[in-house]
Formats: sequence, structure tokens, C-alpha cells
Amino acid sequence: MEKKFLITSLSKKGFGRAIEENSQVKTILEVPHSLPGDEITAFLYKKRKGKRKGRLLSIDKPSTSRNEPTCPHAFICGGCTLHCLAYEKQLEEKQKRVLNLFQDYFIQRPFELFPISPAKQQWEYRNKMEFNFSENKAGTKFLGLMIASANRFVFNITKCHLASVWFSEIVDLVRGWWEKTGLSAYNGITNEGHLRSLTLREGKNTGDKMIILTVSGNPDYRIDPLLLNDLVKKLTDHLGKDKLSIYLRVWTCQKGTPSTIQDSLLFGMENIYETMSIAYQNQIKTMRFAIGPSSFFQPNTHQAEKIYNQAIAFATPSQTDIVYDLYAGVGSIGMAFSYFVKKVIAIELNAEAIEDAKKNCAQNHITNMQAIAGDVKQILQDIRNQSGEITADIVIVDPPRAGLMADAIDQIALLNPSKIIYISCNPETQKLDAEQLFEKGYAIQKMMPVDQFSQTMHIENIALLTKI
Repeated sequence: MEKKFLITSLSKKGFGRAIEENSQVKTILEVPHSLPGDEITAFLYKKRKGKRKGRLLSIDKPSTSRNEPTCPHAFICGGCTLHCLAYEKQLEEKQKRVLNLFQDYFIQRPFELFPISPAKQQWEYRNKMEFNFSENKAGTKFLGLMIASANRFVFNITKCHLASVWFSEIVDLVRGWWEKTGLSAYNGITNEGHLRSLTLREGKNTGDKMIILTVSGNPDYRIDPLLLNDLVKKLTDHLGKDKLSIYLRVWTCQKGTPSTIQDSLLFGMENIYETMSIAYQNQIKTMRFAIGPSSFFQPNTHQAEKIYNQAIAFATPSQTDIVYDLYAGVGSIGMAFSYFVKKVIAIELNAEAIEDAKKNCAQNHITNMQAIAGDVKQILQDIRNQSGEITADIVIVDPPRAGLMADAIDQIALLNPSKIIYISCNPETQKLDAEQLFEKGYAIQKMMPVDQFSQTMHIENIALLTKI
């Protein structure tokens, strides 16, 4: 069924939203690639849980905030949902989203909300992207990104404007190599096929490049080394041999057993490197990070610098402070704080991430940071058993999208910090956690959203909480 609508708002994913009224029942309609102010015609799918998805058929009258698309894939890709929205309007939407989320909290407990920090680069900012191999029943080969609202389907990209030009060039080169090899795309349901994904990484401040070809670990689909040698030659001919790393990743999935991942260096450096600059009280420190194929690193280097610098500015650390970086990942924010405090204790469940943290501390000559692998609750209990009561001056948390668990909030309260820096990629769960932290005696004092992912609805949000 086709119907005309006026788009009035955006969903959390950045899809245009309209209200469909029928027999006094209001239904929320979401239409990818539409923007507030657009008058559109959409094809309507079946209603589910009070919502209905639509497919954009035409923009009958465009919004005054709509720009001409830069990308040829603007109306198929599921990545840049705000691609055609004027950048100042993108910032307004994100600021409004944070303000609306915390409005009730703010009314009861006012705090200082800073304007959103805009992106240093609106395009070509990502230092890592993953592209998927896929085939249809006719055998047509696709290497690219997911179609909007159709996560099982991949389209061939010609250029992605979120990353450096060489990313798109390598996708095209690998696709051309694939089409001549007779190899097949991996099917996760049947565990058949050869090629899974292509991951590209870059040091934005160093120019280092990494290419990771992920293949099936099913022995029936082992790839001839000669084909891999041919691919390596094509890649090095195109990019040159300096500052380049090429890996083969074998991902084995078998029913009844845990998945395993094995990385093998095919060419070049074991790690690529990235740098970040941290400034506080007229001091400027440059950190250098070694990044391997499995290393986590913030996907937008320049905005991560902003986040870390703003977190330090909010915390106003001193050389006598003890800092706990909980759920620390590779410990990069703890490292940033380490230059301005007495000691940092970073705790992370992922042992591989902690090894990365230790290596990066060593190469940056950081001696006042202790990186510990293990469960936060258990590690803190072990420290208490060894040292008696422990307290922190500052606690840093940067949890995954699900936010902090109840145990984590309890552990923060037991540490009794005077300040908490809460960095979040999901303001919805951050708000819920802030309510729980208030029950433990902490209130938000300052907050700043950061536009880490321009052209999308994603927001990073920094909050300073202090004792009530």
C-alpha cells in the first residue's frame, strides 16, 4: 500500500518518522532515507508492535534542511542515515536528543549542559571499516555494506565517504580479484563458502594501513596459498610496501564448540601505529598506540582526542589523585589521565585488551598505570583483601551500549570517588545509570555530547558526576 506522509522527527537510528492515523489509532511509521520536513510517498509494510516500516518511493517536497547527496549509495546504504541532512541540523538533532533524554533529570537536579562538540572532519573520519562478502542465488558477487533495513543483504560499494579513499579502492581491487578466483562467499547458516569479510584499518595521524581478509575455518574451503600470494601482490602493487600490514584471519565455527579466530601475518608490519595528543594545564602529551588485527581502538581518532581531553578537563585531576579506569578496554583513556595523576588502575575482563594496554604503557614510558585482566568485582575484592579498604579520587567508566550493570554501580559506590567520569555511546542507558548513581549519592554536574560519527545518529556523551 502506498501513502503520502509528512516526516516530523527522527528515530534513534536516524530514520524519518511520521504518525499514521487510522480509525483513531495512531501508528508510528519509520522510513529510511527520509528527513524531518520531507513530504514523501512511501510503501507500507505490515504493522508490528505499534510501529510500521515504510520504503521511500518518492520525495514529493524536500525538507529545507535537505542537501544533495554526496554519496552514490545514499538511498540504499544502512550506514549514513543523516547523509542528506545539513550538518548544523545534524548537530541540532543530536543536542535535542540528549536534552530530551535528560530533561526530567535536569528539572530535579540541574546541571551544566555544554553544546555538542562538532566533528573535526565530517567525512573520511573512520579509521576502521568492515565490508562483507555475499552472493545471491544467481551467483552474483557482492563486497560492500549492508542495505538499510535489510541486514541480510549486501550491495557493492563504489565509494564510501566515511573513510579514506584508499578503503574504497581496496574494496574494488579485492572484489575484482575475487571474481577471477572461483571462491565463494561464506554462508553462516550452512558453514559453507570461503570468504567472510574484509576489514581495513588506518592510523589517521601516521598513515599506517592494515588489511585483514577473514575466511572460513571449514577445512573443505581452505584457500590455495597461490591465490593469497596473488592478492598480496595486487595489494602491495597498489598501496606500496611501506607502512602496510596484511593479515589472513581464519574464523572457525563448528556446532557444539566455541568459535576460534586465528590471525596470520601475510605481509608487512605486525602492528600499525596511531598517535593521539592530550593537553591539560599547558602540558601537551603525545601517546603512541600499537594496533594489531584484534585490537580495539576508537574508530574516530580525532574525536576520541576531543573526548579524552574533555574528560580530563571535566575531572580536573591533580598529581595526588588515584584513578580507577573500570571496564577499561585497551586502557587508552586511563593512559591519557596517567600523565596528570599519581596512579591509574585499569581493569578489563578481556585479557587480550589488557595485554595491549601493557604494551602501549611500555612504549609510552608510562610507569604509574597498572593494567589488570579480570572481572571488576573480583579484582577489586582481591585488592581489598590484600590492602584493606581502597578508595579512588576519580573513577572512569566507558561501558558498552548496555550500560553499567548493578554490580558495577555497587563497586563504584564502594570505591567512594569524589568524581565519576561517565563516557557513553548510548545516552539512553547512561541516563538510567545516572538515576541509579544518584541513589548512591552522585549527581551529574556537567555534560557534553560529542559528534563522533557524523552523518549518523550515534552520539558520544561525557558526564561528570560528583558527590551530592
